[in-house]
Amino acid sequence: MPIVQIHLLSGRSEKKKRKLVAAVTEAIVSTVDVPPEKVRIILSDMKPENYAVAGVLTLDAPKAKKAKPAKAPRAVGRKKKIR
Repeated sequence: MPIVQIHLLSGRSEKKKRKLVAAVTEAIVSTVDVPPEKVRIILSDMKPENYAVAGVLTLDAPKAKKAKPAKAPRAVGRKKKIR
């Protein structure tokens, strides 16, 4: 019986947690070859003041900027002259 523990920073909705446990269950079922009824998942919500990266509490860490969508590549080559 696989048992998975997942630690998350608090704030995710129940909808997202449902999607997460469904996807993790499917991954375990397909890779470990067990029925879904045998998969156990423990979700632990952590407050930002209880988790740190590189010696900095997540609570104090600067917020990550969202990545901008990549621009389409420009065509390379000669430009045609229009007459």
